[in-house]
Amino acid sequence: MAEETVVFKGNRDGLYLMINNENDLEILKKKIQEKIASAQCFFQGIKKIKLSGTSLSRQDLNDLANWLEERYQIKIVDIKKENNEEGKSLFKLEQKIHNYPIKEGMTKFIYTTLRSGSRIQYDGNIVIIGDVNPGAEVIATGNIIVIGALRGIAHAGYLGNNYACVIAFSLQPTQLRISNIITRAPDQQDFKPTCPEKACIKEDSIVILPYYKNL
Repeated sequence: MAEETVVFKGNRDGLYLMINNENDLEILKKKIQEKIASAQCFFQGIKKIKLSGTSLSRQDLNDLANWLEERYQIKIVDIKKENNEEGKSLFKLEQKIHNYPIKEGMTKFIYTTLRSGSRIQYDGNIVIIGDVNPGAEVIATGNIIVIGALRGIAHAGYLGNNYACVIAFSLQPTQLRISNIITRAPDQQDFKPTCPEKACIKEDSIVILPYYKNL
């Protein structure tokens, strides 16, 4: 899989913006705008991030930091410029860690049905014991599991984790997103699955498969 030029990576210490293999500031600004626009709810309230670039000069990094502060009121608290080889190796390692399948770890459990207007977001996995109704939204950096019907909006792997998945007893989302890929379930209102369903990324597309073999 090709390396992404712009990667936002979150952890307990905050949010990091990593730049790789691009030295055109206007192109970078456009890509950053697209990233932020695609997950606005996660950038609301963000005031400070750290910035590292493997292909930018120190001056370019400073200019980018000033642009972020002026446009989004986001202050860069740390700017790191790696040398070319060290930077590329670090970037690849960060991507491998960031994109590694999330099977265990931090998980938020919701013991209720989510109704229209509800929104749950979490840095980790989300398990919902109940349904996700139309108009409700669930967003996670990891996997999303619904012990019920998913009819609302679900976004798993929102920071770019292509290995994340969405599992539900019935997948009928108004919008389904994994990493940066968006789709929706086909209009099959009368269809009743006989087993749980799993949505995951295969060859740059989201596919929905029966999950009985894993039970």
